[in-house]
Amino acid sequence: MILFLACPLDSHLAACQLIRDEAQEIRSEAYTAIDKADVIREQAYRAKDEAFEMKEDALGARLALEQTLVDSLVLMRSSLTTVTTKLDQLNSALERSAEDIEDRIDEKTQEISDKLSKLDSLLVRKRESGELIPADRVEQSSTHPSTAYYGPENAVDGNVGTQTHTLSDGQPQWFKYFFSQEEQVGQIKIINGKISGPNIHRLNGLKVAVMASGTHKQTCQPERLVIREGENILSQTYYISCNGNRGIGVEFLLPSGTYLEFREIEVYAS
Repeated sequence: MILFLACPLDSHLAACQLIRDEAQEIRSEAYTAIDKADVIREQAYRAKDEAFEMKEDALGARLALEQTLVDSLVLMRSSLTTVTTKLDQLNSALERSAEDIEDRIDEKTQEISDKLSKLDSLLVRKRESGELIPADRVEQSSTHPSTAYYGPENAVDGNVGTQTHTLSDGQPQWFKYFFSQEEQVGQIKIINGKISGPNIHRLNGLKVAVMASGTHKQTCQPERLVIREGENILSQTYYISCNGNRGIGVEFLLPSGTYLEFREIEVYAS
């Protein structure tokens, strides 16, 4: 919007000139405000673009989106005639772009989720290809006194609806899985006792070792378990490699002394 002010040729010329200068300054500030609004909108587009890039699995798709956004912005800016209509049209475009980005992110998220599920299924089949070594007996350092039963047998009953649960008395907590005879251990499958909520991290730092004898132990890998995010059975399933170490059983040790909880433990021969 451009303002014009004609000044009379009389004694009020100085005052009129002052008003014209102030009007010019106001107009400049208005253009500056418009430029700032453009910058803010550009930043909003950039933030939405970055969110989408995180979900893209190919550089070509990301570049195509960036080009689409740039083209849309050029088209919108060229069609605006006033500050009011420019703001209205740009807000509408932002809403449409946000919906489009959200839809595409949802699509990509679903595609990635499907691929991960297939990959996890393949990994599970590969990791569990060895023969299951049944537990001759199981023991744990303590059992939480609760109306529900949290004994060590719950970790080997084949039911993910039950779990073990020790005390948290400041002392290292342990769980021992004994074989009927000496075995060569390959992979160990662990399902976290907590699969949702803030307590899924209780297993952080878990150490697993094959018990070669009553005192001698051979450490499995990783040396200390790191709990990842994800509140479901698949995300809270972990695999430990014992590299074919031989022994009479497996020990699971939590040095932190907090609650030690498992839903299931499966030990496979090498």
